[in-house]
Amino acid sequence: MINNVYEIGNRGEIEEWKTVEDFPDYEASNTGCIRSKTRRIRQNKGDTIYERTMKGKIIKPSLSKTGYCLVWLRKDNKKSYAVTVHRIVAKAFLGYSELDVNHKDGNKMNNSITNLEYVTRSENIKHAYRVLHRKHWTEYETNK
Repeated sequence: MINNVYEIGNRGEIEEWKTVEDFPDYEASNTGCIRSKTRRIRQNKGDTIYERTMKGKIIKPSLSKTGYCLVWLRKDNKKSYAVTVHRIVAKAFLGYSELDVNHKDGNKMNNSITNLEYVTRSENIKHAYRVLHRKHWTEYETNK
């Protein structure tokens, strides 16, 4: 079940939060933020097992080597996975697709749903050349 939560964001806009399907302890917003939910967890300390409340918070993304925002999300309070923010946001708001997620403005840091779209690999490459005026990699090599 996917829950929608609406809040007023920092800039006065309505921010919509949806549960991340593969990581139910986390939510993605239409503005491109990821947060953990407040939840109860069980922990072992020696022979004692106890429960405690983990308060939800916005997760600060790190930057991948390719320039995309990454967050580490834990599944079932066990293994952690590095996932790109644009993929999480697109899946939460546009549904699942095996297509590429394109940043319409070319800014890999802008993960707002209004800036994301599913496109084929070919369309994504054409967008890089035509709209973003990226050069072919051979042009970089010959200019050294």
